[in-house]
Amino acid sequence: MKVLERTENIDTEKYLNISSSAGVTSNVVTYDRYIELIIDSLELRSKDRLLDLYFGMNPITSFILDEAKVNYFALETSHKLVENAINRFKRSIAKRKALFSVFEDNDIPYVNNFFNKILSINPRINNFELLEYLNLTYQKLSEQGLMSLAFTIKSYEESLKLLECINVSPFAINDFMIFDVSMYHKSSENHIKSVLFKLSKN
Repeated sequence: MKVLERTENIDTEKYLNISSSAGVTSNVVTYDRYIELIIDSLELRSKDRLLDLYFGMNPITSFILDEAKVNYFALETSHKLVENAINRFKRSIAKRKALFSVFEDNDIPYVNNFFNKILSINPRINNFELLEYLNLTYQKLSEQGLMSLAFTIKSYEESLKLLECINVSPFAINDFMIFDVSMYHKSSENHIKSVLFKLSKN
């Protein structure tokens, strides 16, 4: 994968399954490495239909399209964010590699079982909406489909609360990982914590 060159050295690129360590350990990675690991968790294959939900201000579209020849669909609730993404990725859209659209009330405008993979980084939903959100995304995945779900967190306890909710959803939890992500600076004040869940539809 093509990633931007950074000045820091990554002391630890190995990510750990923390399901047995109760979140005591996190993995220090750069932002680029973090994005690589998220994309790796999707196990993308050629011609997969991938849905990116709540892609935000800095969609990782270029990373994904560099990694695999997939059919990339992206949804956001903000008209402005969709407009910005359309302007930014004109070439990919013209080549029918990417499609950006607006959606409302988590109403995903595609038929059930349509997507092979779903990606959702920091979806703008509250904890009370999470289970409903997971039920909806589960319906849109094909059999054996995968979903990668990532949240920025403030504490390990917050990740365990998310885990409890996901546990009662239809998804199987293949793995979950906690990261201490360096946002291009070595100062600890410029690190964020994130948890990544790898889910499957069995």
